Amino acid sequence: MSTLSFALCGNAGPYDEYNPYYVTEETMRHRLLIELNRQPLTLKELATRLSAREDDIEEHIAALIRCGLVEEVVVEGVKKFKPSFTILLEDDVKTLRGIMTNISKDMFSIVKEEIEKVREVEHDLSCVKAGYYFRDLDYIVVVAYTLDYGALRVLSDEGYLVVAKEMPGGRRYVFSAIESSCVDLRKAWMWGHSERFGKYIFYTHGRLPPRPPRKALPDLAWWWSLNGVSMDIVNKMMIDMGRVLESLHLGRRNLEEMRQETGIDGEYLVVLVNNLYLMNYVDIKDNGVELKKPFLAREDVERIERLSEGLMHRIVKEVVERSWSLLKEAYSKTNPYRNGIALEEAFNFVYHLIFERCADRLIREGIISEPSTMIDGGKYSAWVAVEA
Repeated sequence: MSTLSFALCGNAGPYDEYNPYYVTEETMRHRLLIELNRQPLTLKELATRLSAREDDIEEHIAALIRCGLVEEVVVEGVKKFKPSFTILLEDDVKTLRGIMTNISKDMFSIVKEEIEKVREVEHDLSCVKAGYYFRDLDYIVVVAYTLDYGALRVLSDEGYLVVAKEMPGGRRYVFSAIESSCVDLRKAWMWGHSERFGKYIFYTHGRLPPRPPRKALPDLAWWWSLNGVSMDIVNKMMIDMGRVLESLHLGRRNLEEMRQETGIDGEYLVVLVNNLYLMNYVDIKDNGVELKKPFLAREDVERIERLSEGLMHRIVKEVVERSWSLLKEAYSKTNPYRNGIALEEAFNFVYHLIFERCADRLIREGIISEPSTMIDGGKYSAWVAVEA
């Protein structure tokens, strides 16, 4: 039985009837969406194809409409339904594969050419100048900041891509799906999670663990909140952990030095340091504490963003701009196109698939290092930055 794998760019909000991940949990809805993706259908036609009761189908459709994932259309005077978001089935992926592969190859070549400029910026980061070494810093700068976050900004500014749109329930996101037989999305180098607490932004980026959530921040902060910890307490802890990490980014500190720099009470400071140690953000050596994950000061983030913006402008000019007409032609033969999904919206997900292929090749060919396997079994990078 065919199923779908889903991806979201933006903020899905609380896990409720307006959250697309919640609404698409039932596999019956996967089958329903696959059928609708091929052509608009009535309730009766869907019930027949899925061997289901029409009342049950109507309930599923109502939930999907409420979340903004399905919409009504009138075809020759008959009310039917179709998806209102990008769904790529096997035939769509085959249609797009050639142009996606070519774009990914060209992106790879440019990044390979520019990698020494990347290293120059990395060597000038405050935590690196303090003597720290982070194996996955290339991954963070190239894949997360450039091919993902920087690309979304530049591609959006240039009019090639929709980053997020207004959705029911006061959410902003672009939701997409792909037939599960096409790719294992959990093993894709494309999953970026981030959340700001005070001036600190906590990030994870890379592959997902076998079982969520990631045992890192901000994912654990979300888990704490979902399990009854008040947001006031979560916010305070996250900000204070950010302060602790900031005190370490220029070198090893003992607890007294950290207390003086952060102003955090001694016993509470010990609790914070212990939690960060258990999550592998810090190490404790010879009565001192040092970073195990990168901490980027504001000026560090600004340096990285200038680099990523310049690199992505080159990629857009030399690759995306030259490939756009071929991509439009291929896209015009897909199911999302027939369902009225604009290429700029579909390109959000298509681009993620493209840059993931580029990232995978960069890792396989040793241009950048693969993120380490974390305690939860996922392969991803974790770091903290001051908001630029």
